[in-house]
Amino acid sequence: MLNSLEQWDRELLLFFNGLSQEAYDPFWLVVTKPESWVLLYVLIFYLIFARFGRTTGAIAAVFAILTALLSNLSSELIKRLTTRLRPNNDASLNELLRILLDAEGYSFFSGHAATSFAVSTLVVLLFRIQLPWIYAILIWPFLFSLSRLYLAVHYPSDVLVGMLAGITMGVIAYRLFNKFFGGSREMESLHPTNS
Repeated sequence: MLNSLEQWDRELLLFFNGLSQEAYDPFWLVVTKPESWVLLYVLIFYLIFARFGRTTGAIAAVFAILTALLSNLSSELIKRLTTRLRPNNDASLNELLRILLDAEGYSFFSGHAATSFAVSTLVVLLFRIQLPWIYAILIWPFLFSLSRLYLAVHYPSDVLVGMLAGITMGVIAYRLFNKFFGGSREMESLHPTNS
């Protein structure tokens, strides 16, 4: 069964990577860089402080940062334990792929997927009542994760497990924050307060 899953993983990667075209390469090369999303990070912090005020906002911001760091750290730890080669470094695959990045390190599971889904899950849970449009933030982790397939630096299972790990960490972070700092009170506005 494991061989079948690995084969499915390879074939699905080849399918996704086979959809790539030179005209779209610049877009995906920008999307995959964390620094390309700086304005989104600024928006997240603005929303956090606008909703929670200075003190609780600072705690919520620390929760978001720690969630991102722990997601990335868990990905790096699992990568070192599993030592799965990235597709672009796999000699049996790299001749069949369009490779645009010379990514090093190991593949399982995707830190891009884990980190972006962890933070976006936390943000959605924090703002879903006050800002119904906040679900649009999920465009970020989906594009971020798909870029890793397009660029052939992760297998689909790397991305899927990263997504699930990130969502889990985001939910845990939200529950911890809500338990210790959010209480049952839901703020009605996003105007800064001095809590």
